Amino acid sequence: MFDTFCGRGSVDDRVDGPHQVGQEFTKASYDKVARYLRPSPNEGVLDDKDGFASVYIDVDIYPITRFYLDYFANGLVLGGVMIVDDYGFLTCAGAKQAVDELVSLRSGFWHVHLLTSQAVFIKTVP
Repeated sequence: MFDTFCGRGSVDDRVDGPHQVGQEFTKASYDKVARYLRPSPNEGVLDDKDGFASVYIDVDIYPITRFYLDYFANGLVLGGVMIVDDYGFLTCAGAKQAVDELVSLRSGFWHVHLLTSQAVFIKTVP
């Protein structure tokens, strides 16, 4: 899990449109998230040395979506699943562009656009 805890740091106005940088998605705090996740039976066992089996990306805008796609695509295990939220929303054109770029630049992933506006990738080649 990654969070800035201070909202979006930057957007690409040419793709992402109007956003209030530093003002949206600022209500979360590390302490609140830690308290919420504390009861989890998997607390403290996160270890990415062998790769990622499941990734969910929901950051809405191009620059950080593209960064996370590249980062996690490189570390996804064979058969691993990566879901990108907001792919089908007109208000999140940057997320769509980042996904479309990944599809055009990389092979080895089966991908589909869900009617729930998400893009799903499954790594099919090591």
